[in-house]
Amino acid sequence: MDKHITNMCRSAYTEIRKISSIRHLLSFDATKTLVCSLILSKFDYCNALLTGIPQHLTDKLQKVQNTAARLIFRAKKHDHIQPLMQQLHWLPISSRIIHKTANICFNSFTDPHFPVYLSELLHPYTPSRQLRSSSDSRILSIPRAHQNQNHWRPFFLLFRSHSLESTSPPHPSL
Repeated sequence: MDKHITNMCRSAYTEIRKISSIRHLLSFDATKTLVCSLILSKFDYCNALLTGIPQHLTDKLQKVQNTAARLIFRAKKHDHIQPLMQQLHWLPISSRIIHKTANICFNSFTDPHFPVYLSELLHPYTPSRQLRSSSDSRILSIPRAHQNQNHWRPFFLLFRSHSLESTSPPHPSL
């Protein structure tokens, strides 16, 4: 996984250098569109597989995202990044990964056209006794076996991690 992320970062920095060489010719919106299509789309593609990666690998990806935000705003290296990320409505990389995995889980129950092979991996939680949360069919059971198999990895680690409410960043002010 380390080699894959290193290659992703190398490719993204190459694109950032190319965009920065023509940045003076581009408007704010054109730069944002280029960055989203050439850099962030690579991070979002299959990022649910990045669930549970070590923090140092997430930090590598986060540095690329921060550099891309600075490029869009023409900000200096030591300017605070959080206001820029909020203006762009971008989540941090770790939150993007959690959001993608949670979105896949949610869609498996609500979308009738969702792939069956993924829906079969998720099982609704059925309590042994009556609970207030029993009526919510979106609660999933935590897989006990299979945790070391690759096809369970994103789902297993999502449910073993902290709750989604505690890991989500504050909502950007509009």
